[in-house]
Amino acid sequence: MKISGMLLTFLLIITSAGCTQTRDSTPLSWQPSDNNQQSQSIQERKFIPPKDWNQVKTCSTNFFVPPSIRKKKVQGIDSCVGRYQSANILIELDVAPGSDLNSSREGEYSEERGFNLRKTKIDGWAAEIITFDGTGGPAEARGLNYAAVLYVPQMPEDRGNFTIWALSKSPEARDLVFKIFESVRFAKD
Repeated sequence: MKISGMLLTFLLIITSAGCTQTRDSTPLSWQPSDNNQQSQSIQERKFIPPKDWNQVKTCSTNFFVPPSIRKKKVQGIDSCVGRYQSANILIELDVAPGSDLNSSREGEYSEERGFNLRKTKIDGWAAEIITFDGTGGPAEARGLNYAAVLYVPQMPEDRGNFTIWALSKSPEARDLVFKIFESVRFAKD
């Protein structure tokens, strides 16, 4: 599975400050913390996007993004990839062949200070959302210090696994990222 090397490198070397999440039924919200957290709650959240949000249909998925986010050119090598960016948010997605319901991206980020993992469901499928805060990375990610990763280890009809990496400029921008995550639906073939 190949994605933009610059973003993957950024996500792997990023240093972070803490975050934890609330466990109520309100939209995903993350609060500062100084210790690593792992939440095992599973609760699927449905998000109805505002009328001005744009629907993205790519890589056997549909999701919505705010009107300020634009598609950027990116070429995958052995997987379906996409990149979307605004001044406050950078999103990369990857649908890679192969799936394993027991797989996780936890090991890639668990050493990051402030690491947080939340088990959830996206469109009825097991998923995890990982967050951490950090600095550094490629030029296009400068100033986007709030990281969030959505991982679905198995898509419907065994189409592979699905990952969205998102970097945002502020906690408010990351809240928009969570809404994007909540809007993900898998295409029915």
